Parts: sequence; C-alpha cells; structure tokens
Amino acid sequence: YRKMVREFKTQQIYYHTYQLKEDIAFRIVIHYLHHPTNIEDIKQELAELGHRVRNIINIHHRSTKEPLNLFFVDLEPAPNNKTNYDITGLQNRIVKIEPPHSNKYITASLDLTSDHTPIIATISITVLPKKSKPKLHTSKTN
Repeated sequence: YRKMVREFKTQQIYYHTYQLKEDIAFRIVIHYLHHPTNIEDIKQELAELGHRVRNIINIHHRSTKEPLNLFFVDLEPAPNNKTNYDITGLQNRIVKIEPPHSNKYITASLDLTSDHTPIIATISITVLPKKSKPKLHTSKTN
C-alpha cells in the first residue's frame, strides 16, 4: 500500500483511500494516567477487562512537545467497546475514560503514512484522446 501511495505522489496522481465502517478502530481517551506508564501494562489490563487493543499513543503538548497524562487508545471493533466509559480505575489509579473531542477544523494536509490501514484505493485518471490536426488536401496532392 505505501509503495502505491508513494508512486501516486511522485506521479502527482489524484487518489483517495477509505476504510469500511466495520474496520475503523474505536478510539477512547484515558485521563489521569501518568505518562511514563508502560504501554504494554495498559494493553494487558484492558485485555483482562475483555477489550482488544490495536494501538496506544501518549498525547504530547502541542507547542512544548512534553508528554501529557493522556493516552489515545484504539480498540478493535467489538460490541463491548461502549463499556469502557464505565471503567474508573487502571493500574491502581483513578482514571477517567471518555471519547476524543472532535476536530472542528479541516486539516490542510492528509497524512496517509500514519498507522491508518486503508482498505480500498480508488484511482481517478482521465485520459483525453489526442485530436488530430486538420489537413488540407486537393485531388492533386496526397
């Protein structure tokens, strides 16, 4: 996939990628969990509660780039994902779990090299036939 995207960018081909709704990860935000916490420990504890973790990212401050006590957690799609909001403690700490805030602004660039796994790529190329130049001829010339 990434080789294809790289080739599209070099040839300046317009393309679009998307995921099916049933394949999109369910994202939650964990508040009040200290930033040096081991990510594998968080995965293991959520697995014990019956959730399959796809990815965990520690959120950094926008300008100072310092790690915050917030974690993005991407879960595999499952019917029990909404029960995450009832969890009040992880690793002997009181935590708050809520959905991420929606971004009200449209981002100017699309980062297709991130951890997203697109399912289908649609290529749109319009080929225009080359028109021949008009020719003048008489019966005496070829």
